[in-house]
Amino acid sequence: MVHRLEEALALFKQEKYQEAINRCQEVTLHEPDNTNALMIIGKSNFSLEKWEECEKAYLRVTQLKPGFPAAWRALSDLYNKQENWVKRVDSLQVLCAILKSTGKIKAAQKLTLELAQSAVKAHILSTHPTLNLEKCEDSSLSPTKIAREFIRAVGEYGSWKYDSEHLKVTELHLSGSEVEQTSKSITFCLSTLINDLKKGSNLEKNILKRELDGLVFRVLEWFPIATLALEYVLYRTEDEDAVSMWNDTSDLTCRLVTINSNSPFSLMTHALQQFEEQKFSSARQTLMSAIRQNGSCLFGPCLRMYTLLAWIYVEEQNSDQILAVLGEIPSVITKKLEGFGTSPHLSVYSDTIEKFLMAKAYAFAKNNDSALILYTKVSEAIHDNLAISAAICVSEMYLQQNSTKALPFIDQMISRSANASQSSQALLHCQHAWCLTYLDQNDAARVELESHVCALDKKDQGLALKRLGIVYWKLGGEYRVNKSYSLTCFLQAARLKADDEAFSYIGKWYLEVQKDSVRAEKCFLRALELSPRNEMAGKALSALYNSTERQHLNVPLWEALTKERELAPLWALLCLAQYYVNQDDERAVDVMLIALGRDPDNATHYVSLAHLYQHFGKYVSAQKTYFRAMELGADAWCLRCELARIEAIFQLFDDALSRLEPLLARTLPESVLAQTPEQCGIVSLHLADILYVQSKAFQAQGRYGDAVSNVIRASKVLRDSPETQMTRLPILRLLAEIHASAFYLSPKAFDVQTGQSDAWLPFISQARHACDLGIKLMETCDSKQLMVDMHLLIATGCWYEAAALCCRSGVSIQAFGSSPINCPSELLSKVTEFKTTSWRHFIRSLEMDPKNAFAWNGIGIVHGNLIVKQFCWIRAIQCTFLNAAWANLGFLYAHTLYNRQKQTLLLLAKEVFLKLQDVNSDHTGMWLGYGFLHQLEKSDQAADLSIQAFACALSLDFDLDALLGVAFSLLHSANDVEIDNGLGIRLAEVVFYLHKYLERDPFNAIAWNALGVALYYSELYRQSAKAFTTAKELLSSDSHAEWISQIDGNQMAAMILAGNYVQQNRQKRFEMADLVETLPEKAIECLKQHRSLFCNASCLGMATVLVLARAKREDEAFRGLKGLLEAADNGGISSRACRHLLGITGLSVVFDRIPAFGGLAIEMGRQSKRQIEFWSDSVTALWEHFEAAAYVFERGTLPWTDLPTNSRVSALIALAAIHQNHVDAFDVAKQIRADNTLPGRYVSAMIALLSSSFDGSLSSSLKLLRENPTNAMAYLYTTYALVKKDAPYSTLNKLLTRGKSYAKTAEMMFEFDMLAQVVATRKCSESEIDVNGKYDTNDQSFLFGWQCIRLVSMREPKQAIDMYHKQCGCTQLDPRQLATLVIELASAYESVGRIDAAISIWKCLLQNISSLNIVQPENLSSACNLRLAFLYGVRLCKPKAAKGYFKAVNDIAQHHIIESIQSQMNG
Repeated sequence: MVHRLEEALALFKQEKYQEAINRCQEVTLHEPDNTNALMIIGKSNFSLEKWEECEKAYLRVTQLKPGFPAAWRALSDLYNKQENWVKRVDSLQVLCAILKSTGKIKAAQKLTLELAQSAVKAHILSTHPTLNLEKCEDSSLSPTKIAREFIRAVGEYGSWKYDSEHLKVTELHLSGSEVEQTSKSITFCLSTLINDLKKGSNLEKNILKRELDGLVFRVLEWFPIATLALEYVLYRTEDEDAVSMWNDTSDLTCRLVTINSNSPFSLMTHALQQFEEQKFSSARQTLMSAIRQNGSCLFGPCLRMYTLLAWIYVEEQNSDQILAVLGEIPSVITKKLEGFGTSPHLSVYSDTIEKFLMAKAYAFAKNNDSALILYTKVSEAIHDNLAISAAICVSEMYLQQNSTKALPFIDQMISRSANASQSSQALLHCQHAWCLTYLDQNDAARVELESHVCALDKKDQGLALKRLGIVYWKLGGEYRVNKSYSLTCFLQAARLKADDEAFSYIGKWYLEVQKDSVRAEKCFLRALELSPRNEMAGKALSALYNSTERQHLNVPLWEALTKERELAPLWALLCLAQYYVNQDDERAVDVMLIALGRDPDNATHYVSLAHLYQHFGKYVSAQKTYFRAMELGADAWCLRCELARIEAIFQLFDDALSRLEPLLARTLPESVLAQTPEQCGIVSLHLADILYVQSKAFQAQGRYGDAVSNVIRASKVLRDSPETQMTRLPILRLLAEIHASAFYLSPKAFDVQTGQSDAWLPFISQARHACDLGIKLMETCDSKQLMVDMHLLIATGCWYEAAALCCRSGVSIQAFGSSPINCPSELLSKVTEFKTTSWRHFIRSLEMDPKNAFAWNGIGIVHGNLIVKQFCWIRAIQCTFLNAAWANLGFLYAHTLYNRQKQTLLLLAKEVFLKLQDVNSDHTGMWLGYGFLHQLEKSDQAADLSIQAFACALSLDFDLDALLGVAFSLLHSANDVEIDNGLGIRLAEVVFYLHKYLERDPFNAIAWNALGVALYYSELYRQSAKAFTTAKELLSSDSHAEWISQIDGNQMAAMILAGNYVQQNRQKRFEMADLVETLPEKAIECLKQHRSLFCNASCLGMATVLVLARAKREDEAFRGLKGLLEAADNGGISSRACRHLLGITGLSVVFDRIPAFGGLAIEMGRQSKRQIEFWSDSVTALWEHFEAAAYVFERGTLPWTDLPTNSRVSALIALAAIHQNHVDAFDVAKQIRADNTLPGRYVSAMIALLSSSFDGSLSSSLKLLRENPTNAMAYLYTTYALVKKDAPYSTLNKLLTRGKSYAKTAEMMFEFDMLAQVVATRKCSESEIDVNGKYDTNDQSFLFGWQCIRLVSMREPKQAIDMYHKQCGCTQLDPRQLATLVIELASAYESVGRIDAAISIWKCLLQNISSLNIVQPENLSSACNLRLAFLYGVRLCKPKAAKGYFKAVNDIAQHHIIESIQSQMNG
């Protein structure tokens, strides 16, 4: 058996567990109580995770050997693996008892924590987890009790020793790792107790807290390095109920820092040390890390950390963060109260401390009033130290606001603090001495400081010594120079406390007194290291770098100091922003925004920021920033000038002028006004410049009157401005530009504005005089560029003056010819003189600047030789690729091509304009050149391209040459113009632009002629004739004979169309009109004698056709129409007016008088519509009337079911149906009303009559009558309305008489006859027709009742059916009236869907046609058959029945109507 056990053990070690089990089972067969075999079986099953077999084996061993520790240990491991904590507690409990009984105390102690942890997890424990393992009365223990008992047991039982030198704890029976495990166990148990404390009620918290305090105190006695215990003590020291033995926690703090430097409380200690060393940035970062860790740890947020963070922000003067921390502190206190049931100690945080910190924040935020109130409240508190500190702060604020209040306040505080400590009283006396320095009592301040500085605490001596040194520095003399005074004080202050201001003064002393720049630099750097906000040190160091030629060090210095945005000093930000501006770097804006964040209410900084925005072209932001600066009180003349400039850029000229005009009028406060003559001159320059820019805007809009008013006003402002050496030259230069620009303005506007005649030329000449004065001033000037600009300006002014002189005389002067065309000799000599002066100044500017492209371009303009022109413009292009030079060169080639017709020049011109397109595709001259070249090609396609090119030029600029180009292009085009590029330039626009051009140049005969042409094609013939007359008056008969001849022809055509010639034969025209109406035959002879009454043969032919129709000479009229139609087809009719007349006007007369010509007239009208490209509102209305008349003519008496899609044409057809009393009149009317296609005036009148109340009928009908005074239907509606209103008979009779005179059809005459009978009846007795449609059938007013039924049928067809039946029973009806009533009744049945009833009525009508005695029964028969076919085929879907009725239709019915019904049936 022993051999098999050895084999089983070997197999177990080889991890052959099943084979080991088999061997052991062989042993137990013979020896069932063999514990070794059972242990191997249990361990093998444990490895195989066969828990039940394993447990059986171990339990069997414990039964056989109850004191066998290995079996109990193996059993506890099994239960741990199964997480069966209750059984594990039992097994560990037995194991601990066995070990203790055998004296193995060390081993038993190791099991204590395992037993405690298992008991906590099991929540049921039969014994205490202590080493003595005595029985407990309770069978159930809470985790808190287990943890507490465990800590007590470990402390009482262990033999602990503490090595304070090495911060190490040892135990007699435990190794180092076991001690560490014990430390973790203590941490675990303390965590359990703390969590239980936080969960307890308020009453329980006090008990649990006292117990936990005592327990932690005992733990620290025998285990001083327990980390959680140390943290608990430090956390509890801030509470008001903290035990007194914890008042001095420095040893505990050092111990914790050494043990765990990453603990939140260790980090807090480190941050406090950095704070005392004035390393505020590092302290803040360390403390923020501690707060983040502590917020998620066991205790929760620590109040001491937050208060320390607030004091750090106080040192950094960060008001926002101070307030943010103060906002979080109440939640920290609340959490502490909820978790531990305690409030903070007054030394840690109180209302007084909160007010003091908040006052600091308000002071840093420049909210001095609120800060002063809080400081005052704190100074009245009992808290001595804070009260005195607050009092000192109050006095400091008084020193900044009103120094006279500071001294009495400190005196009062000194008297109140008589019982304070000596150091506190000395601190107040030192502050009293500092207040004396603000009253220039430096010597008294020195005496008081010297007598009290020694009595101060060490922490306060540094400030007092520094201030004593400042007093010595202010006293000067020996106190400043002698080291033993000022320097000694500053050095002592720096030793006591690293003070930045002290180091600044030390550096200043070395720099100014000792002349030691090296030491001074070190001191300044040290001061900036301590406080980057130290402006004295920063500026002194920057100045030192500049004086020692080390400017390159300034930028790194400023960038380093402004790296942290929250702490960036203002002086460094301003210096850095100025540097970036000098480098043209937009980072200057960002830096200035940071500076504004530091001082958000500083108006000066807003002005600086606005200057930056303006410098970098961000004008919107600049404008808003200037407004903000003015809101903060920064109102000055220079600020207004800059803001006005920006508003002028946005074309807010009125706002800009309103800012500057009060400066010159001196109606603003003195602090805002310009004080010196130079400043007044600058304001005048700004105002004049804005007026000048506004005048250019007015000019671009064609508002020449306003533009002239502005330039005159700008000139006056500059002339009235005080001239100084600084402003005189800019004033003269701007004055010259303003006067020269008058060349582009209207001469007439100058006469109106000045009240003088010929004021335009003298105003332009003032430019030359201003330039002469400027050149004289610059004789001693060293600025070469200014001289060049002035010579260019005077040269340009002379050219403008020469051009204006020619323009005023009606002489054309061009830059592409040698001399003015057709110029009188006297005028030519003056022009030549001006051109010579201009050429001389251009040459002078070239002598000073040989590569000045503008000078070369100007010489090319004024020189008379074409080769010189070409050379100069090419040279200008070579210098700077000047756009104007490219355009001038192209026009030179094009103008020469026009005179000489050489293909080479055409190619050169095109190449030049293509080059200009590459240089600047938006240049107006390029498109003008293209337009001119296309004009020279003289083809239809080229004409269109020319118009498009000039249109593009107009889209870019309000260019006068482009306007003339469009006008001349239209002169060669017979049709209206519509540009493909979307500009849509039409004749009305061209007329407007030409009017604007002539406002500027009223002496240009060519422009007047072009205007006449545009007006002629706009059919404004009278205005056209006047324009041609003006053009002819401007030309001399000797030199412009050809032009005058052409204008004469244009004038003659315009006068003919305007009727001017007809006015001479007015009496003859009236006689002919009378003859057409009375004696058409004689009118034909009169037409032959007076052909001059008509503008052309086409109009004469159309008039002849109409007169022949009146004379019943149909054949001749027919031939005349055919001839006119052929002439139109062959292009013989070119006038649009003639085509309108031929195709549309008079067609209704043709329908009435010559029905045989109806088809031909319709064909002519539709052909005319296709030919007409330009549709005005009047022509569109004519065409709609034509379509309606053609529709009625083509269908006659047939059903009108296929109305046109055009709503207005359909409305006209509906009115025609009502007027003619057509069979389908009310079907058409109802359809139009349902589709909302009837014009508004007819709808309102009909609906008003249709309504049951009739309230709105009269007003609607009268409105219709006012709008259509010749419309018979309007009179009919109005009479109906007045009948219901019981109007007098005379009024009704007058309306009927006048309306009947406008009735053109027999049907409309019948309507008036019916209404006349009603009116006559009402004269004798009142007719009673009720609003519901009921009336007396025996009453003689049945005719009026019939009309009411019609109106009711359009609104309530069902109600109208009964009324129709009653009306049909009347005996007064003639056959035609009866037929109409029956048809309307059938339509009413169809409207309500009673098709069978409608069919019966139509059949009845069809059967009784012969008995009705009507004039044309075949028409009514066809209508009945067609209607029955429609109802059967379309409405009832019975095509067989419908086809029978189709066969019965007469030939009068047109085939397309039958085909339409058949298509609806098939559909």
